Amino acid sequence: MYRRLLTATGLFALVILLTLYGMMLYIRTNEPTHTIAQRLNYTQRSLALNYTTNHKQDHTTLKDMSLKGLLLVMVQSAPGNKERRDLIRETWMNSYVKEKKKFMVKFVIGTFGLNNYETSSLTSEQDKFNDLLFLTNLKDSYKNLTRKTLSMFEWANKNTRYSYILKTDDDSFPKLDQIELELSTRSVDDKPLYWGMIAYGFTPHTKGKWKETDWTLCQTYLPYALGAGYVLSRSLIHKIAINADMLMLYHNEDMSVGTWISPFNLERNNDNRFCTTQCSMTKKVCKTQLLLHFLSIEDIKKSHQLMTSKGVLC
Repeated sequence: MYRRLLTATGLFALVILLTLYGMMLYIRTNEPTHTIAQRLNYTQRSLALNYTTNHKQDHTTLKDMSLKGLLLVMVQSAPGNKERRDLIRETWMNSYVKEKKKFMVKFVIGTFGLNNYETSSLTSEQDKFNDLLFLTNLKDSYKNLTRKTLSMFEWANKNTRYSYILKTDDDSFPKLDQIELELSTRSVDDKPLYWGMIAYGFTPHTKGKWKETDWTLCQTYLPYALGAGYVLSRSLIHKIAINADMLMLYHNEDMSVGTWISPFNLERNNDNRFCTTQCSMTKKVCKTQLLLHFLSIEDIKKSHQLMTSKGVLC
């Protein structure tokens, strides 16, 4: 008797559930098209606002998926370096980006752990210029520089369609018109490009700022472009991004990038015009130089004056 009662109760519950499911299916099937579109748009916006790059969020929405052109310039900057960013906006960025739609500049900043004042200042800056890329799960520090570089490459791969990326720093001054001119002459059939001042056969650092404790591949570093400024083809950025979870994050950002792309069939263009260390800046060198590094505020102003008046960086 109890068994029959339980069976009947179960059947009754099943009928109720099927009825409710049928009603929900009918409502969804007959839902107005504009309501469905609204739900999809809301979902897309939610996904965009919560997009993570290897669990690192940014503040850029899906509208940036339409961004494409020749060169995306990604400038690594610290949260408190607004004076430098403003100077860049007034100098080399202003000279090229506003005149040529082929360019886009993003200042890349880790914002994890910032206080309310710092966050508010950066938000105001973003509202005014819309050229900041926030990595909200990344604390901005030198030890996180490799992770910061990887995160910005992941963002660029997902959100833009630029043919090349120039990675640089906010104490550098790139000669963008010449870089653009030389990139524009390349064919789509050319090998992927890795362009900068490339270090070959460097012995791993055992002490100091660049000390590397995890390098075990061989006795010297693999070839890598010095980090103050180098260019990568989009296809290389894509390969880095899709393999991000498996990549070794070495202490040195530039060496890490060179190691990540070392197995690929690419063109390594070792170009002294990207000299980022202690180069002898003679008149001849200055005439052809593509990038200067370790610049003070006054140095950047001086380089801008020279570029405006004579077309040279130094």
